[in-house]
Amino acid sequence: MTIMTVFHKKHAHILTTYPYGFTILLANIPVCIRFSQEDWFLKFQKKWSQYLTTKKHHKTLYLSTNRISLETQLIHMNKSTLHISCHADRLKKHTFKSLNYGIKRIIGRWLFEDGVFLVHASAVINQHNKALLFTGPQGAGKSTITKILTNFVPIADDVIFLSVINNTLVCFTTPFTEKRTYTTKASCLPVAGIFSLHKDQNLSIDRLSAQNALRKTFQLFYLLHIRGETLLPQILSAGNKLVPHIPWYSLHFPNTTETREFFMTSAFR
Repeated sequence: MTIMTVFHKKHAHILTTYPYGFTILLANIPVCIRFSQEDWFLKFQKKWSQYLTTKKHHKTLYLSTNRISLETQLIHMNKSTLHISCHADRLKKHTFKSLNYGIKRIIGRWLFEDGVFLVHASAVINQHNKALLFTGPQGAGKSTITKILTNFVPIADDVIFLSVINNTLVCFTTPFTEKRTYTTKASCLPVAGIFSLHKDQNLSIDRLSAQNALRKTFQLFYLLHIRGETLLPQILSAGNKLVPHIPWYSLHFPNTTETREFFMTSAFR
C-alpha cells in the first residue's frame, strides 16, 4: 500500500525533487517522509510498513542521496522540516543497519522539541499491558533480559520513544532496525518501571533516589547529541520534567530462571 501526501501547488517543485513519499507515525506524531529516489522509497516503505498512517501530517522529512559522504548528514532542521542526506549505496543489506543508526539519531533530536525522547533501551510488556524498560551501557544485558523474561512480550531491544502524556510516562515502539525482529507494535503504553541493569550472581532491586534517577535520566539522552551542537540546557530541563514521572530502579540480575520467577511474582508482572 502506498500512502501519498497531497501538497499545495506552491510545493510543486518539492514534488518534482522528492516525488515519492508516505506518512508514518513516530510516537503518535504523523511525519511525511519524502524520497528523491524510488528504490529508497520502496525499501523504507517495506521496512516501516507497520507505522504507515493516513493522518494529516505537520512535519516533513526529506531524504536525499549523495555519492560523496559515507556519513548520514543533517542538512537542515526546524520544527516542521528535516532534511537528511545519505550515501547512495547505503541501501545494501549490510549497510542498512548503519543507515538506520544515523537516521534515528537525527530524528530523535528533531522530535526532542516535541517532548518525545528517543532512548537506548530494551522493553517488554507485562500482563497488565504496561511496559518495563531496561537500560545500561553496551553489554549490560538489555537484550539478555528480554530473552530471560519469556512470559513477557518483547517490543524493543535497541531504542524506544518516551513521552509524558496527562502526567503519565508512556512509551512507543519505533520503526528503526532492531537487533532482533519484533512484530509487536506498541503505542502509548504506560511505563511501570525503568531498570538500570547490572549483571550479577545475586538478584537484587532497589528504588533509585531522585538525585540518582536524574543522573540516569541524563544518560538516556545520549542519542540526542549531534556534532557541533550543545543541548545541555534543554536536556537539564527535560530531565527535571521527566524524573517525577519515572519509576527508576537499579536491578542486579543473574542469567537464570531466578530473574524470570522474580518478575512473574512481583508487582511488575
